[in-house]
Amino acid sequence: MQFGIWVEIPCVENVGSCTYDDGCSMIPFKAGDPCPPPLSTYNLPCTCPFPKGPYNLPLSEITIPNTGLPEWLTDGDYKVNIKLYNKQDDQLACFDAAFSLTA
Repeated sequence: MQFGIWVEIPCVENVGSCTYDDGCSMIPFKAGDPCPPPLSTYNLPCTCPFPKGPYNLPLSEITIPNTGLPEWLTDGDYKVNIKLYNKQDDQLACFDAAFSLTA
């Protein structure tokens, strides 16, 4: 939220409001690898294909490596909505998250 207004982030260098051909290839975890906490703590999957069903991650604190982005861009409250479609344009999954970042 910037100045009390939610702002859509444009797609810049594959980050932001983007369309990807193969979202699964962007996930850094591979089938058979253990999922990191807090996903493993709550028995949540981290690799494709994701089993059908609802998932919930309780309020958690996660440390993210330094991205090199300016602090004014990283500090703030964010909402994320991700929708996954197949090539026939059938929606396969929907992911909603709300989170806060602090440097």
